[in-house]
Amino acid sequence: MGSWAPLEGDTTYFGTAEEVRVGLKLPVGDAFSVSPFAVLGHKFWLRSLSVEDWNSFYGRIGVRGATKHLFAEGGVTLPVYTRVHTDWSSDGYNDFVTEPKNKPSAFAEAGATFGQWRIGVFYEQMEFGQSDTVRVEKSSGSAGAVLVASGAFQPDSVAHHVGLKVGFAF
Repeated sequence: MGSWAPLEGDTTYFGTAEEVRVGLKLPVGDAFSVSPFAVLGHKFWLRSLSVEDWNSFYGRIGVRGATKHLFAEGGVTLPVYTRVHTDWSSDGYNDFVTEPKNKPSAFAEAGATFGQWRIGVFYEQMEFGQSDTVRVEKSSGSAGAVLVASGAFQPDSVAHHVGLKVGFAF
């Protein structure tokens, strides 16, 4: 069966996030409102550690509480489909795709609004279960010949993102 060792080292990430949000603002008295909301989103990011690109499509549900200038929100992210493409061609292996298992994850944000401007701090967790193992092959150098090297999988993964958001509403 063999053993496996996780990749370790420093890595750089670069990515994008696109979201569409709908919500319903419910006033609670004169100075406070509660807004349940739903989000459909997509995240794409590149990871330099093993030349990977990730795509994750997800939904979110949550609730937002707000006063005139302060807000806080939180909820759960529900990934629908996640795909990881890994390129090991520089080491003579084929590219391969794994699909980590989707797991619900938490998110939260709090901040202040000033007219159309918004500033806040956020926390986002992204959690994935181990993918199925996929076959990895190495070229033998002969035309049409391939050596089966082993299998690869994306192990259980958890990312914690903490950051600052600055936004403008129009």
